Amino acid sequence: MKQRKIFVLLSVVLVLFSCGTKKKTVKTTTDNKQPKVHILTIQEKTIAAQPDFVTMSAGKAKFSLNYEQKQMSANGSVTFVKDSIFIVSVQPLLGIELLRLEATPQQLTVIDKMNKRYVQLTYVEVKQETGLPITFDDLQAIVMSRLFVVGKQQQYLLDNDIETISSEGKSTLSLREGKLVYKYVIDETLLMPLSVDIQMQGNKGETRIEYGQHKLFSTILFPQALNVAYISSDLSGELQITLPNLSFDGNVNAVPMRLNNYKKTTINAIISGK
Repeated sequence: MKQRKIFVLLSVVLVLFSCGTKKKTVKTTTDNKQPKVHILTIQEKTIAAQPDFVTMSAGKAKFSLNYEQKQMSANGSVTFVKDSIFIVSVQPLLGIELLRLEATPQQLTVIDKMNKRYVQLTYVEVKQETGLPITFDDLQAIVMSRLFVVGKQQQYLLDNDIETISSEGKSTLSLREGKLVYKYVIDETLLMPLSVDIQMQGNKGETRIEYGQHKLFSTILFPQALNVAYISSDLSGELQITLPNLSFDGNVNAVPMRLNNYKKTTINAIISGK
């Protein structure tokens, strides 16, 4: 069960990786006929400046997984279509796809092509395994390097008071929603998240997502490195993703794979290779 939980957590964030800045309307109020200027919060600035694109493709991606003192590395690719699908293809040998992960608004699918088998999990099942009410929108936010609160619309970050500490060009935002405690670190110059920590109340485990190696692709500023870690007293795992070859808003081939000749199995079977 613990193996399945960490694999689901890492798989969720694996799937793992702006054309322009959106304008934000600032409302003003009057007090004795004197205009009162609204000072934008750091989360408002970051959301207004966040990357926005329809498609993304990342060839020559590199994946490195450290799990229970085991290390695995592989090459691959990531393909993304906004509000539709994103696909992670793992190709450890000569560009031959051996493992594929697909996320759609309905479900997550892990495909072991070498052994012709697959696993499908709805987001309800992901919640049952991890305790996180995660949705496709949350996964999409992670891929698009956006601020997010699990199971909530992004407006939640604008409508609620968030404790903010600013130091050395970085803002740290702290938020509690339900049983989850969040800590965001935002670069005040780039206006992009550098890390997100999520901890469940009463649970010693913590999930951390880190973004790095930001680069400007035409008009889109985007991180080329994504690091996802799950840390607890008795279990830990870390996934590093490097995306050296990114392109945005081009034509991509991103359709779910047909599974007619594949056998349904379990996550534990795929992890163990049995």
